[in-house]
Amino acid sequence: MSQSDQDINEIFELFTEAARTVLDDMCENSIPAVVLRPEIDKELKTLIPRFKNEPDYPIIRLLQELRGRDEIKKYLDFMLNGEEFPKRVEEVIITYFGWIPKNEPDYRSLMFLRFLEAIVEAYEQRFGCNFAEQNFKDLFNEMMKHIYAKDREIIIVVPLVNFELRGAEEITIDNYKIRKLTEWEIKKLAENQLVMINLYFNKINIVDLYSLEITVEDLKADNDKLLPTIDEFIKVMRLFKKGHVIRSNILIRYPKVPKIFSSMIIPSINILSGCISSLGENIEYSLDINEVDGLRKLWNRMKSGLPENLEIALERFNKSYEENDIKNRILDLAIAFELKLGRRDYDILVPRFISDKHDERKKIAEVLRNLRLERNSIVHSGRSKCDLEKLNVTAVEAEEIFRKAYIKFLELIDKNKGKKFEKIKKEIIDDILYGH
Repeated sequence: MSQSDQDINEIFELFTEAARTVLDDMCENSIPAVVLRPEIDKELKTLIPRFKNEPDYPIIRLLQELRGRDEIKKYLDFMLNGEEFPKRVEEVIITYFGWIPKNEPDYRSLMFLRFLEAIVEAYEQRFGCNFAEQNFKDLFNEMMKHIYAKDREIIIVVPLVNFELRGAEEITIDNYKIRKLTEWEIKKLAENQLVMINLYFNKINIVDLYSLEITVEDLKADNDKLLPTIDEFIKVMRLFKKGHVIRSNILIRYPKVPKIFSSMIIPSINILSGCISSLGENIEYSLDINEVDGLRKLWNRMKSGLPENLEIALERFNKSYEENDIKNRILDLAIAFELKLGRRDYDILVPRFISDKHDERKKIAEVLRNLRLERNSIVHSGRSKCDLEKLNVTAVEAEEIFRKAYIKFLELIDKNKGKKFEKIKKEIIDDILYGH
């Protein structure tokens, strides 16, 4: 901190006396008010409305009554006329909370009074009505640490659909975190009617809803920049194992701040366009804690870059998840195989590439032959010869074969470092066609 210890002690004394004054008045004169507080029903796995009596302490009391007290006068005088510290507080508030009513003639007083109120609310929730200086000092130190932090960060949270994490409350891979939505986030979502309608319409279980979280330092980053980062990780999750994990079309965005500021946070909740739909057999993506190291290893491998053929093939594989029409899904998968090998006879090549067992090769060849025939039928006649159920089975089985072949390609690339991918691929194909 660039403030001297003496300055910090003076600030602490100002905040202590002002906060003590507000807390005493709040606890003595607050009026019970009926407020809506949605609760989580864990059996029904949904939110239910609940009305509760809670103390109400409107900020107007600070403006009209307590503002005349010496302790509040001193606090406001320092915050309105001081230099470094008040400017830092104002920067934090404007940067993060965005609720400063600048059209008000006395908006800076209102801003600093609201800030004081938030600190007192945090104290009352944590310690109750009895003011203890040591307790307040702990809270004050949290506040100072954040105000003098060098970096500002925001949290981006996108709920995942059709996903379950087993054996852990949360996991972290690189700068991605997978976890359940917190009760605070759920209740904030509940305040947005569009979001609740969206969740209800898509039959999404809000109580057990997992999310993918990233923390970013670019406070002005828009959704168009953030979503590709989210989608890149989901793409690798899909390559790692079977299951149609999809991101919802809901994005929650809020500042990463200590809990003392939680009452001040109004998260930005967006309904995104172009959401990804649930597809095909809708197989749940279940990630076990024992599989996390494998996913982490694959993610780290993918970060090192891919040959162009494999990159485009993976894009087509991933695109198949976004198709609502099973015919388009079949086409995307067939194209993914063709791009990966650079040939259309993948039903002959892939079985020998990923298996040395006769029966398993036969099964793989049958699945990929069906995929190729369906692809040709759709391209040349505009329709499939199979019913919907058989097409879905073919798609799911072809996806799993693609994963195995793709990951084996990655292993061979790593094993043959320095050798061009096209040469590795040619050696593989020559070995399959002429070496067995």
